[in-house]
Amino acid sequence: MADISSLGVGSGIDVNKLLTDIIEAERKPTESRLDRKEAEFQAQLSSFGTLKGALSSFQTTTSSLRFSSSLLQVEATSTDESAFSMSTVSNAKESSFTLEVSALAKAQSLASATFANISDTVGTGTLSFNFGRTSYNEGVYDTFSKDPSRATQDVIITDGSLEGIRDAVNSASIGVTASIINVGSDGFKLLFTGDNLGANNSMEITVADDLTDNIDSTGLSQLAYAANALNMSETTPGQDASVRYNGLLVTRENNTISDLVSGVTFTLKTPSQNGAAEVSLARDSSQMGTMVDTFIEGYNELVEVINSLTSFAPEGGSGPLLGDAAIRGVTNQIRTVLNEIVPNIGDNYTNLSSVGITTDTDGKLVKDSARFDAAVEADPSAVARLFSVGGEASGSNLNFVASTGSTQSGIFGVEISQAATRAVYTATTNSTLIIDASNKNFTIKINDTTSSTISLTEGTYADGDALAAEVQAVINADSNLQNAEASVAVIYNGDRLDITSNKYGKESKIELLTGSADLGFATGSGVDGQDIAGTIGGVSAVGEGRFLTGSGDANGLLVEYTGSTPGSVGGVTFSRGYADKLFNLMTDLLKSNSSITGKTEGIQASIDDIGEQRIELENRLFTIETRLRKQFGAMDALVATLRSTGDFLTQQLSNLPKIGG
Repeated sequence: MADISSLGVGSGIDVNKLLTDIIEAERKPTESRLDRKEAEFQAQLSSFGTLKGALSSFQTTTSSLRFSSSLLQVEATSTDESAFSMSTVSNAKESSFTLEVSALAKAQSLASATFANISDTVGTGTLSFNFGRTSYNEGVYDTFSKDPSRATQDVIITDGSLEGIRDAVNSASIGVTASIINVGSDGFKLLFTGDNLGANNSMEITVADDLTDNIDSTGLSQLAYAANALNMSETTPGQDASVRYNGLLVTRENNTISDLVSGVTFTLKTPSQNGAAEVSLARDSSQMGTMVDTFIEGYNELVEVINSLTSFAPEGGSGPLLGDAAIRGVTNQIRTVLNEIVPNIGDNYTNLSSVGITTDTDGKLVKDSARFDAAVEADPSAVARLFSVGGEASGSNLNFVASTGSTQSGIFGVEISQAATRAVYTATTNSTLIIDASNKNFTIKINDTTSSTISLTEGTYADGDALAAEVQAVINADSNLQNAEASVAVIYNGDRLDITSNKYGKESKIELLTGSADLGFATGSGVDGQDIAGTIGGVSAVGEGRFLTGSGDANGLLVEYTGSTPGSVGGVTFSRGYADKLFNLMTDLLKSNSSITGKTEGIQASIDDIGEQRIELENRLFTIETRLRKQFGAMDALVATLRSTGDFLTQQLSNLPKIGG
């Protein structure tokens, strides 16, 4: 077949242009159709992307209203902002009271004698820190009472210089900060300061000196601070914060108080200089109104996007998703949610129109501010629950904890057949209050975590309660148990020690692996704890510790029962407001298996198919062009042959003799 450069030479016809025109004429109808369909599909795909963006944006808007704590803001004001500051949460109640800061909480500080240089040697041995409350008699040290919940902390001192002691104490991380203070021309002092504020976090320091005497003023004994050796001086006593609430004296261990007024945290700054401050807790309805305004704006922006994508223009320019079933389904689902009634929040405010929120002719939300503000003023909790998700528990020992997306609105009674219990190990009769090397050690397993060897402090204990406090402190100080968050409570029950795990449920276990006969600690297991059991809404619930998780309509509803008596213990009223319902709807619409995703995947498949059709078109045109080139090549060769024959005949005819010549 003639190549592209010689094709047409024989016939004199511009065959290449003719072929191009034929192929383009063949291509144009199909290509135009594919271009038009692809443009339509791309516009639809882009439009669904715009829709998903709008849905995601609205979901973000609804998330801030899903929880009543965001809506039920209480503003706290005070006539003395210099003495204390306040922060509030949603369960704060409107009220007024007076508050006066009498004293701030302080940490105890103990100072050593003065040393000429920071490298001076004090001594070596062991410093033992106990924590508790120091009692004073007319300002003079009297007695020290150890906190049973905190074990003795030992720090071994091998470098006996001021620097070495400071670094050893700080590296031990025992709740004490050591520092060296330059007091001026006299030299340097070693200062121990408790990390925790409050009178009950004072220190007692005893010494096991490498020298012979543990209480004199030589060697490491210089740092003793106990009833028999006050060799350090108290520069700052441990002190509780004290405030007067409506004239009533109240003390706390630190300067942040969150358990005085429900829902309010006080941060103490300085003692009051102008007497008691007037404090007011008032609900800020404007905050709820502002958040609902944001919700309405977000919804209306979504409506604008949907309207633009589905608009109809008789003369062209209609929205790319006009008549699309997927977006019509989205619109219907949203409208269905907005038209639903929110049950279980009272009789007065059960839908949007009851608080002055209606729709206009474009489907957008409009708020009557006067009606909305009146509803908030009358029942702020009901209005908040109109938008948010939440539950309210009845019963003094029953608490609503959480829910899941599958929990249905309803009123669910809670029936307890088995209250949760904790593991208890009951020792046999305790025969001694004297602890020495022969009976001080034992090993215990708490909730399947094995302790290191537990060693009680040697000595003679005043009574069984003092011994129980020591046993509790050393068990709870064990690092293995602390890492597993396993702890116990120990009491002296007449003539024996009872050890109770602080964990509830079937995972609560106590076992003595190695015992101490004098303490009544025989090896073996105690009585294991039991999980709570019962029903929520009449349907069997799953118990774990003190928590019950519902099923059926109450699926995912989590409640806590802190009581010990079985029976009907109350109930939970659970509701889902509009913001929560719409948030969950947006989540469903944006999932990978949603109708929108299915639609976009179908459109993308159609676009991909058009790409395949383009390839098929090019292959078909190539076949046609190849066939035509072959045919035109044959024609061109035939014409060239005929032309050559014609030229030959013409030449021969011209050479014939002329008649009469």
